[in-house]
Parts: sequence; C-alpha cells; structure tokens
Amino acid sequence: MEKISLKKLLAVVVALGIPVTMSGCSKQVECDIPVRHLHLYKKNISSTLSINKYVDSELEDYWGYTRTPEYMEITKDDEAFYKAAKELYNGEDNWRYLFAVMKSNPDFLEFYYEYTTTETYTTTDSKGNTETHTRTVHHDGWHTNAYDSDNTGKVRMGHFRYHGFRVIQKDGKYQRQKSRSVDDIRDIIYDYPYYEDDPRDLVYSYHNCNRKDLPKLTPASFASDFNHPRLDTDEININKSKNKQNELTANNEPTIVVDRNNDKVYIKERKYD
Repeated sequence: MEKISLKKLLAVVVALGIPVTMSGCSKQVECDIPVRHLHLYKKNISSTLSINKYVDSELEDYWGYTRTPEYMEITKDDEAFYKAAKELYNGEDNWRYLFAVMKSNPDFLEFYYEYTTTETYTTTDSKGNTETHTRTVHHDGWHTNAYDSDNTGKVRMGHFRYHGFRVIQKDGKYQRQKSRSVDDIRDIIYDYPYYEDDPRDLVYSYHNCNRKDLPKLTPASFASDFNHPRLDTDEININKSKNKQNELTANNEPTIVVDRNNDKVYIKERKYD
C-alpha cells in the first residue's frame, strides 16, 4: 500500500471521514497495516469531480465512497480529534466540489397558490343508515408554476447559504463548532475548514406581487434580497482579506427580520466596528 507523507499533524488529522458505522454488506478489504491509520476514500460526483475523505474503515465501499490504496498513520490523540471531525472532509482539499455546489444552486422562485373544493362523503349511523354530506376543503402551498390560475400573488425566492465546521479543544476535549451561514464559502473556508457532503442552508425572502406580473418575474427581480457568491471565478483566495473579520465575528449571526406589513422576510446583516 502507498503511504501519504504529512506536512502538518493537524492537517492530517482533520482531513477525516464519515462515521465508523459499517455500510451494509460491503466487502471487507484485507489490511496488514500494523499501526493506527485511516484510509482515503473517494466518491465520484461526475467524470471530473469527486470528494476525498479519510475514513476509519476497511470496507471496499463506504456509504457511497470507494476505498483507495492511500492511508495515513494516526496517533491516539488523532483518534480523539477524528471522533469530533467525523462525517466531515477538508474543504480546501475539496474546493472544486464546494465551488460546484455553489454554482449548481442558484436562487429560485416559488408561487403561493390557494383554492377550495367541495367534496362529498358519507356517514353511517348505528342502524346502518347512510347519509351523504358535502364539505369545503382548503388547498394551498408553493409551486414553480407562475401561470397557475390559483396563484395568489405571493412569491418567495429561495436562496442557499452555506456552513462549515472547525474542531476546537475545550477542557481537554475536542469539540465540533459550526459556523454561521454565509453566501460564499470562501468567507469561512480557512476559519471553518471542514464540511459535510451537503453544506447548504435554505432561506427565503417573501413578496406580494400582482398576479398578472408573475410570469415576468425571475430571481433577478429580487436580487437585492441576498448577497451572492462569486461564481465568475473559482479562485479560492478572493475573499481571503475577510478572514480576520470573519474570525472575530464568527458568533455574530445575521438577523432574520420579518416585515409583517408587506409579508417580506429578509436577512439583515449586522454592522461591525
């Protein structure tokens, strides 16, 4: 087997995998490595895109990930770090995947519909006599059809934000700490370097519109509701200058503001000194 050379201990420890729960009937691979170690597993997303993570497993297939010949040795302390970082992978090492996630999750519109129907039902009394009744049933919900005649004019725009994790040591124990949600993963990737397969958080803004205008609306109509990631370049360092401020304000979450007068919900970013 091939052994990976490690530049920094923590970089090795936290490029870790998913839980140690075994996955079904996957074939066990024979392993003769005599020391504590983790194996590198890979999940192919497309012909050019994959996620790599280290996993404490000897299975050939592990929850969609395939075992590779590469491994890394770990210490007992590393194992404790691993338990806190389980299910996560190193975001910087898998940046192409994270950028693809942002690029493939644009804003989208949904339209609120509402209507009633009259339904018939029967009841039977203790003597076996049946009686027919009618009742009015209310139907409502959200869909993507701007042309539906039952649309009310209420519109919401869905927007994806993203979160990461870091592992800290507190009272002698390693703990996972989740970041705030951000519009661009580059804003947190160095302060919160570890990620789940799905790092998304879905938020909405709401608007009341004229029904006849619904087919003309696009996400660009409400672009000012949210900030957006830089998708014109996949350069990872374009937001690096923000990292110090991000670190200082990591626990200062944005405020969700609800304006009851016009039924609009938006995210108001706090101002920092």
